[in-house]
Amino acid sequence: MRHYAAIFLFLLMACLMACGRSPEDVSAPRNVFGMDNRVALGTALPWSAVGKLDSGCTGTLVGKNLVLTAAHCIMDERNHTPLANLGTFRPAFTAGGSREAFAVTYAWWGTTYPDNNRGADWAILRLSGNAGDTYGWLGVTDPVFYNLVHVKLAGYSADFQNGQTASIDIACDLHGLDENGILMHDCDMTRGSSGGPLLQSMGAGIQTIVGVSAGERRNGGDASLFLPSYSADHANLGAPASAFLATLRIAN
Repeated sequence: MRHYAAIFLFLLMACLMACGRSPEDVSAPRNVFGMDNRVALGTALPWSAVGKLDSGCTGTLVGKNLVLTAAHCIMDERNHTPLANLGTFRPAFTAGGSREAFAVTYAWWGTTYPDNNRGADWAILRLSGNAGDTYGWLGVTDPVFYNLVHVKLAGYSADFQNGQTASIDIACDLHGLDENGILMHDCDMTRGSSGGPLLQSMGAGIQTIVGVSAGERRNGGDASLFLPSYSADHANLGAPASAFLATLRIAN
């Protein structure tokens, strides 16, 4: 009996110790505010327009042969120029695979120093073929006002099914632009969601892109955070549609 009592006491103490830890100690690292609302993204239209780049980042078709992502997803960090090989885009990538891969043949970008300028951390990629004819594409809209706009975020977060299937947070908000023009939001995400579309519902099932997710404020550390609520000091970051809409029109 003493033996079983000792085991019970040990398990009880272990449980109490675990229950007393902060969420970021007992959860996989991620920038999540409150409950984690992410669910698997489907592959039917319009979600089939979302895909994965060789860099591990997320991209979204915004034209027949154009993909929107984050600038840091295509940059060589050593010399601050685009990678010599821009790789491929795989639309509707799910369960670790996709039906097709399209080579990236050209890129436009907002900055070559994305770590210092998240508000310009966007890139538009031209593909070798018209992927949009099969997978569709999403429009882009500048909502003018970016504060408290209800949005969704789709992306290949590394902590969601190991980044092999895209997730979507359907219950998050934009919190405006900071003094440097950086778009702040509270959509649950972690590495791999960079380049993911911030989507506003226009009714009748229509989704339009109002920004691109690009990074996290992590207290200067490498690990994402798990926080009870949103604050500007720990916001998830992105580039607003106003930053890249003109270039998209030229590219089209």
